[in-house]
Amino acid sequence: MEAVIQKLISKKVEDRFTSIAEARALLIRPEVEVRIQVDDVKPVAEKKKTGSGPPQAFLNPTADIVRPQDREQKLKQKKPRPVRDWLNQKLKNPLVMGLVSACIVAMMMFGIAVVSVYKEMKAPIPVTVSSTPKGASIFVDDKKLSEVTDATLQLTRGAHQLKLELMGHQPATQKVEIPFDAKTFEVPVIALAAIVEEKKPEPLPPPKVPDPPKVEPPTWKLPVGLKPVGEAVDAETKLPLQVVISEEKLALQEGDTPLNFVLLPKGKMSFGASEPLEQGELAAQTVEFAAPFYMAAHELTQAQLAAYQKAQSAGGVPQAVPDEFRNYPVLGMPVAGAMEICKWLGPSFDLPSEQEWEWAARGGGERKYPWGDDDPSPEH
Repeated sequence: MEAVIQKLISKKVEDRFTSIAEARALLIRPEVEVRIQVDDVKPVAEKKKTGSGPPQAFLNPTADIVRPQDREQKLKQKKPRPVRDWLNQKLKNPLVMGLVSACIVAMMMFGIAVVSVYKEMKAPIPVTVSSTPKGASIFVDDKKLSEVTDATLQLTRGAHQLKLELMGHQPATQKVEIPFDAKTFEVPVIALAAIVEEKKPEPLPPPKVPDPPKVEPPTWKLPVGLKPVGEAVDAETKLPLQVVISEEKLALQEGDTPLNFVLLPKGKMSFGASEPLEQGELAAQTVEFAAPFYMAAHELTQAQLAAYQKAQSAGGVPQAVPDEFRNYPVLGMPVAGAMEICKWLGPSFDLPSEQEWEWAARGGGERKYPWGDDDPSPEH
């Protein structure tokens, strides 16, 4: 039987059977005998002695006495094995032996065919992998390959997990099923989506600050009721430095001291007393004069007051003023009377405030005295 099996599985063609008759002739030779070992015979267990009394042979005279020699001879005798004998008898029949040989040959040929088909199914085939864009790294079943797309790989038939990676693009994963009857296979082109970086919102431009309105320098005009004296003007305001009452009020120009006005510039000064303060004093504070103004250079004289009273009397006789008192200042006039004179002069005239009077007394600056910061002396 071993010779028959070796010829069936031999790799060399010349060592194989050329026909079924040759295999049958080898199997039905008279000296061939199939022996089957039957392991269903159990050894006879010895009976245990139940006591220390006399042997059973003495108690039962009719019992057969088995001698050791008889036991050995009985074991040497051939035991009947019906299954093995039946197979040996059947296999000696040429027809049965031929059928058995044919079945064995058919089974071997089927096994060889199955093995060859299995090997062919497990053999790798060329598989083409493409992507857009190209140059992506290829992973097959979580294993990175050295090839990049587009490339032709050697893969076995069946299911595979395909993954492509490319810098700047999102990875793409696809399950590929290669048919078992395919000789070659081409994976559909895999498109890799580019990673779109979220653009940071551009910072809003700073709010446009409107240009400050152009402040035109004020056009300073000479107040109504005044006319310039001389050609000297202020460099900034272009106003005359000295003015007098206009033609309509020439009556106030009577006397040795004319009613003329001087220009005081705009500016700032410290107004009030410094520490320590005494009772009734105002703490020092900054006062600003935003516009220049005119102030009379001298107090109202007795002659000018008489001219005003004459203009107001409408033909009446004003109080006569002695010549020696004509240039003396008016004393004891109530505020209401002074306001009536300003109203008569025109809408541009008014009484000076305390701050304006001090600004005029300082000469339009931060001087301590009208003549400067020097202490009073006989010259002043």
